[in-house]
Amino acid sequence: MALPEYLTTAISVAGLPALVLIVLCFGPDAVLRLTAGLVAIVTNDEKRGQRCLDVLRALRPRGKPRDK
Repeated sequence: MALPEYLTTAISVAGLPALVLIVLCFGPDAVLRLTAGLVAIVTNDEKRGQRCLDVLRALRPRGKPRDK
């Protein structure tokens, strides 16, 4: 089930408490990816941008091959 399907099901069945639980489960990873991606895009420091890209590569889902 995709994340939007979880959201609609949770909101319709259990309401706000279920939504809070889903955000707590999926939120930290999403916030980290968003922050690293934005910093990699807007930073003027090339080393900082490269470190952010390394973080994004490390967060790649398991089972997917790395591009070289």
